[in-house]
Amino acid sequence: MEEYEISLKDYINVIRKEKALIISIFLISVIAAGVISSIQPKEYETKTTLLITPRISEELADRGGDTTLFSSSFSTETYEKLAVTNDLLMNIIESLDLREDGKRLTVEALRKRMEPKAEFASDGRTRSPLPLLTMTVRGNDPEEVEEIAEMWGTLFIEKNTELLSTRTAQSYEFISDRYNEVKTELKNKEEEKIAYQKENPLSSLITEFNVLNSTYDKQLSLLQEKRLELEERKTRLVNLKKELGGKQVQVIDNPVLTQIALEHQVYLTMDDYLTDTSVAVSSLSEEISYLEEGTRKLKEELDRKEAKINEIEIHLSDLNREINTLKGTYNFLYGKLQEARIAKEEQLGSIRIVEKPVVPQVPSGPSKKLNVMIAGILGLFVGIFAAFFKNYMESS
Repeated sequence: MEEYEISLKDYINVIRKEKALIISIFLISVIAAGVISSIQPKEYETKTTLLITPRISEELADRGGDTTLFSSSFSTETYEKLAVTNDLLMNIIESLDLREDGKRLTVEALRKRMEPKAEFASDGRTRSPLPLLTMTVRGNDPEEVEEIAEMWGTLFIEKNTELLSTRTAQSYEFISDRYNEVKTELKNKEEEKIAYQKENPLSSLITEFNVLNSTYDKQLSLLQEKRLELEERKTRLVNLKKELGGKQVQVIDNPVLTQIALEHQVYLTMDDYLTDTSVAVSSLSEEISYLEEGTRKLKEELDRKEAKINEIEIHLSDLNREINTLKGTYNFLYGKLQEARIAKEEQLGSIRIVEKPVVPQVPSGPSKKLNVMIAGILGLFVGIFAAFFKNYMESS
């Protein structure tokens, strides 16, 4: 704490010692700033403001519940860049024959004298804020400043109305061409579907498939019955051969065989019964082979028809999906085409001058008081620094 107090006293002593130097530098800075501010030419500024209102079609869309800002495609930076384009500034220079030191004013020099500022403001009628573009023009001649601001407003309206008009017209032509293309594609696709349905009647194929499937089920059931009957006769044939014991002819004297003969009332000998059973087995085998072949062919035909039905259904599903997609695109483009048609027939954009420029009566600069104040503060800091530097050099 003591070292700090000693250091602070040293600083104060240095300032007291070199106060003449500090005051001299301060006064020189203030006087120089005052003199320079006095001899500098006076600067004037004026403003003009443009309000860009929505088109009729955009107001209708806004009232219809569309929450999108009508001006969302243009940012404030875009409007500010449009305000100081090279061609626009060159047109101002040529129209007013602006000169500086006897030479034609350059675009860069004019751009430095202009300050655009864009913002979005609500007008109370629309939910979306409207672009408000303000141009501030500065210069040494008040009448020239007013002429530049007025000429800028006139040329900006002409140039950008023409630009928007061309852009909307091009969008209308593009949407119209695309709409006609989609309309033709949709018509062709619907005709393709009708022709395909005529060539491939799905309902008839499904009916044929159902009838054939019913026949196949019946034949499959009959085949199963014949197979069971064949197994039964084969079993009976084996039993008969066991009873015969290898003999070809035998009088029926066995109680079991006698009972079989009484049941059938046909066979007097086992040889007849054996022969008939063998013939039946052979006949059933051939019949089963025929049924199996017929069933196999029916199955193949069923598979072909089912594959054909699946192919038709898949193709029709693809056609329906394409048709639905084209219908959605068609409806979307139809709505956009109506909006573009309205936008083309009406005035595309309305840019209104809400604040006209006036000839400034009071200069906006340079500010003598502000310059003197800043120079005084800087001179004071420079003087203090010079005092400490001088003290340091003397101590060294």
